[in-house]
Amino acid sequence: MLGDKLSAGVRRAVVDSVYSRVFVPTRETLETGRGNNSWVHRTDNWNSVCLNGVTGAALSLIEDVHERAYYVAAAEYYSRNSILGFTDDGYCTEGLGYFNYGFSNYIVLREELYQSTGGRIDLFDDDKIGKIALYGVNFEIQNGVYPAFADCKIGTGVMPYILWYCNRNLGLGLERYAAEPAWETDVEPVLSATAMRCFPNTASCAVAGSAGRKVDRLRQYFDCAGVLISRHRNPEGTVSVALKGGNNGENHNHNDLGSFVVVKGGEMLIGDAGGPYNYAGDMWTDKRYTFKTLSSYGHPVPCVDGVCQLPGAEARARVARADFTEERDVFVLDLTSAYPVDGLRGLTRSFTYDRSGGGVLIVEDSIDCEWPRAYESALITFGRWSMKGRDCIEIEGKDERVRVRVTVPGDCGFSVTSEQLQENGPEMTRIAIRPDRKIDRGVVRLVIE
Repeated sequence: MLGDKLSAGVRRAVVDSVYSRVFVPTRETLETGRGNNSWVHRTDNWNSVCLNGVTGAALSLIEDVHERAYYVAAAEYYSRNSILGFTDDGYCTEGLGYFNYGFSNYIVLREELYQSTGGRIDLFDDDKIGKIALYGVNFEIQNGVYPAFADCKIGTGVMPYILWYCNRNLGLGLERYAAEPAWETDVEPVLSATAMRCFPNTASCAVAGSAGRKVDRLRQYFDCAGVLISRHRNPEGTVSVALKGGNNGENHNHNDLGSFVVVKGGEMLIGDAGGPYNYAGDMWTDKRYTFKTLSSYGHPVPCVDGVCQLPGAEARARVARADFTEERDVFVLDLTSAYPVDGLRGLTRSFTYDRSGGGVLIVEDSIDCEWPRAYESALITFGRWSMKGRDCIEIEGKDERVRVRVTVPGDCGFSVTSEQLQENGPEMTRIAIRPDRKIDRGVVRLVIE
């Protein structure tokens, strides 16, 4: 880009360095399978991030057209792995932050290949791309609040330029994203995407299509991922929720089967606290789930006899029921496989979201054991909490509050304690709800409104 602003000697040194550090190692992996570039086979954000970096460098620095074509062909082929990382309904298991990072790099890679081949290679030529693009719209709970499932920071929203670019290129009909958004200042931009937007591109040159796509504002069910977003008709001062199934072997996984998020108005009052904001080295090793905030302990999910959820894809939330109406959504998850507890015959978490009034979420955990076991339910919050009577917990945020009415089997009574958790992110409060006696069979019920 600097052209003759650099001396020939400096330019040669830069190109030689990129060959030794980027092109030669990448080519070795592609041709022999050796080397340190496993990203070519990965089905996560790192595939598109690295392909974008390598291909952009090749198109910018390599003079020989045949050599450039080698890297273009590799990018066209291996970028399929990035798309395989999304479920067939377009859901990103890595979390919204990594969707922003990975898919924005995929967009730039697509633009690089499209422009350099005169449109003959188009990485958007896949029906799944439209579903992936709409994830950024469909994943919103309400009022710009998104779940922080997987590795994601609280408060993360979709990068508007992603939806603008996809809207213009795919004809999504999203009126809100017809015009190019202002430059984002509250997110970490991808430098190559910023550069792309400084020049004419396929989105800026596209003829704006007709707006009017209707997004289902009552709910979005990602049936392949096992994730449900249930919304109130009126987002002002009402409760809407996000409910998570899936499995514990997902990309950037947290052990969070049965996790949920409760948003009232524009505040998340209960839910998945996301994180980490910065990675500790052990978070990439078999010690990952020794961190409470990444294990199920740091999520609003059950704990059976002191045992947390297993990691790995074998721990799966099986969808036992998914019934949706205008007034009520019922979503039932069988969590039994996630808990390695002797004598546990069944553990089912049932969510019922009722849109009447200001919105109500009912969470019912049905446990069936061969003999009595200690049981614990949990709530995660950044707000303040207090008891309101014997069976009611109040959680208060900046502008909103909710109450949680608790019922335990046989009305045996229960205790409520709290613990502050902070691991490479903001401090959260874990509220533990424990029946006073062990349970062999029964239902623990939380009514949140």
